[in-house]
Amino acid sequence: MSESTTEKHGSLWTRFKCWFLEWQRGWFVPVRVSKWEWFILRLLFAGAVYHTFLDWHPYVYDSQPRPTGIARFVSLTFLNHENAYETMKIIVGITCLVYVSGFGLLASLPVLTLCSTLVRTYANSQGFTHHGLQIVTLTLLAQTLVVWYLRVWEWKHKRKWEFAPGISLGSYMLYYCQGVILATYVISVVTKMIKTYGLWIWNARYICIELIKSHRSEYYKYLDPKADSEVSMAVWLLNHPLAATALFGSGFFLEMFALLGLRNRLWALGIGLALIAMHESISVIMRLTFRYNEMLLLVFLVNIPYWCVWAVRRAIPSKRLQQ
Repeated sequence: MSESTTEKHGSLWTRFKCWFLEWQRGWFVPVRVSKWEWFILRLLFAGAVYHTFLDWHPYVYDSQPRPTGIARFVSLTFLNHENAYETMKIIVGITCLVYVSGFGLLASLPVLTLCSTLVRTYANSQGFTHHGLQIVTLTLLAQTLVVWYLRVWEWKHKRKWEFAPGISLGSYMLYYCQGVILATYVISVVTKMIKTYGLWIWNARYICIELIKSHRSEYYKYLDPKADSEVSMAVWLLNHPLAATALFGSGFFLEMFALLGLRNRLWALGIGLALIAMHESISVIMRLTFRYNEMLLLVFLVNIPYWCVWAVRRAIPSKRLQQ
């Protein structure tokens, strides 16, 4: 390689590094979150959390044949008690109200995290794993760690935590909730690469076989005549392997770069909407729903209340100028 070529490549690399440093400077930090916004976020999230406890199925199991997580050390069969379901709903309901109030976060968040962990672990100890609710438990855990870290720091240093100007507890909570939610997608990419030895995108063309299995299981589960039909989308993807690779590959790269949603509110909105669209397409094609993923993306990433207020504030000055 000639000296001029080396200098050219060095210059391009230097320019790229300068551009990247400028691109990320001042971003990827907690944003200003007002009290009303943090209250709405708590209210919406509490509603999603409580909704996860309305499912009575985990409580019907009378044993844990394949214990996982904490079930390996502690028997969770007490959740099979005849009053366990109603008792858990009452506990979670009261704790959610305390959480929404904004007081007692040091107690309410650990309780909600523990309850969610116990019920989901018990369900996953039956010989099959359902990960549609893990994102809720992880978000609860993230908020728990934030409030407890701040309290321990204050106890250790004998003084109040000083937030940066314009930043509040709600800012930290929103930022780390977004981080945990987006990290679950990155972990999904890592898992796919490990399980397929780096060939996931190459093997994406065969996912149409999984589509057929998904549709068949749907039929045999409910014996619904509507599901007893040819899986046209799977057949089409089988006949168009490049289209299958492009379709599933785009979702793969979206998950890979999901953490870019932490850059600022606009990036959070874009990444959030893109991930919701991905889930909706999966629901249509594979009949696999991730409604709690979509709920939390809608609450913490898309954040409709914030953008509605932002739009109103932008519109009011312009109307005044016109008058």
